[in-house]
Amino acid sequence: MLEVEVISPTKMVKRAEVKMVVVPASEGNVGVMRNHIPFSSSIKPGLLKFYDADDYLSKTFFVAKGFVNVIAEKCAILAERIDEDWQSANADSILKQIETLERDLEASKERDQIDQIKEELLILKTHVQLLNL
Repeated sequence: MLEVEVISPTKMVKRAEVKMVVVPASEGNVGVMRNHIPFSSSIKPGLLKFYDADDYLSKTFFVAKGFVNVIAEKCAILAERIDEDWQSANADSILKQIETLERDLEASKERDQIDQIKEELLILKTHVQLLNL
């Protein structure tokens, strides 16, 4: 089994022994099992999936931003933003946030602000897509 730790800036979100965890890495979704080749990657918005010994999908989290580090029997996920209750989000509310941000993006002139808005739009659009699956 693989030891997985999910840590947010404020707490230990989850510690579990799993057969496999699927991480939305910047290179694409990566399935990690025990004795996986060591690697580190940033995380893109998507689902963090935990599979138990029977290959059953036992837990999912929506993770928006973070970093993953894998060494032998351990996978550490440092999540800047993570939502355990992501499926209960209101898609209409998220769509309204997207509309507001798109208007803000059109009005923005500062590069830093534009980059922040684009990043938030990517997160919200990914969340809505996952809700609609």
